[in-house]
Amino acid sequence: MIYFIFLSYLLLLSSIPNRNQGILLTLFAIVLIFLSGFRAIDVGTDTIHYKTYFDRIASGENLSVEIGWITFNKIIQLFDGSYQLLVFLVSLLTIIPIYFTLKKHSVNPLFSLFLYFTLYFYFYSFNISRQTLAISFVLLAFTYLLNKKKVVYILLILLASTFHTSALITLPLLFVHKIPDIKIIYVVSIVIAAFIGLLSTNLIFSQISHTAYSGYVDKIELKNVAGNASYLLILNTFFIFILLITKKRELFFKIFFIYVVLSNLIIRIPFSNRLLLYFAIIQILYLPQLIYNSEEKNKPILISIIILYAYIIFMTSLKSGDIFPYSNVLF
Repeated sequence: MIYFIFLSYLLLLSSIPNRNQGILLTLFAIVLIFLSGFRAIDVGTDTIHYKTYFDRIASGENLSVEIGWITFNKIIQLFDGSYQLLVFLVSLLTIIPIYFTLKKHSVNPLFSLFLYFTLYFYFYSFNISRQTLAISFVLLAFTYLLNKKKVVYILLILLASTFHTSALITLPLLFVHKIPDIKIIYVVSIVIAAFIGLLSTNLIFSQISHTAYSGYVDKIELKNVAGNASYLLILNTFFIFILLITKKRELFFKIFFIYVVLSNLIIRIPFSNRLLLYFAIIQILYLPQLIYNSEEKNKPILISIIILYAYIIFMTSLKSGDIFPYSNVLF
């Protein structure tokens, strides 16, 4: 675990603007691919389950898994590839869209990569590999939505959905620009959402019962109210702080707003974070942009708050998902 904490410090220090950012971004991307692509089968709770999928697909069994994932498995098996090759290639395909998106669209690619790492998106790929692969394509799709290339956006979301159907939840973001840019609407929306999410869970459950996640909520108890309220206090305070200091509230801000609203609504629902990740990922592009566009007098405190926020998420998440102790098949 200590090596991953040290890696987070390296990413943060490297994000200080310099002429070598392009080289360092490539280097760190390779390191991340190496660490996830050659992880041992006992790293993460789901890595071994994907091995079961791989073997069942090889045996010709029909599985109720998205066509993109099945096809990818079959292509590897067609060339006599091993399960370890699948793990490596999935890691490669997960990081590559992130790498190119940050390189082309982030105002500070290495700070964005630092956020990708510390906000735990990277570590989710050690478990929910299908979904994190889909999330990478969703992030790439957001950049086309920014440039108003809606057809490309839709195609990328449909591609992402072939690996995890839940990616389709981001299609309504085609209309996110219609959200009125009025501060009171933002504040009232998150307050109402928090009230419903913390106190009206039966309403949320009744809606989820019609989705593919109904089996999860039937078997697992609701999350702790006090713990959820504490987390929402941090998240909502952070959002309101951003709302008060920012003057340009465009696409990325509005996607971040949707993320905060949904967090408030479904905070107590088991596995709700899996749906939130599609919206949460925008932070790795938006937060560096927020710093870049802020007034000089606000930048030091803003940078400090964002780093603190990232490390709170990082340090409180490190024990989740059975990723540690970490082991690698090459050493």
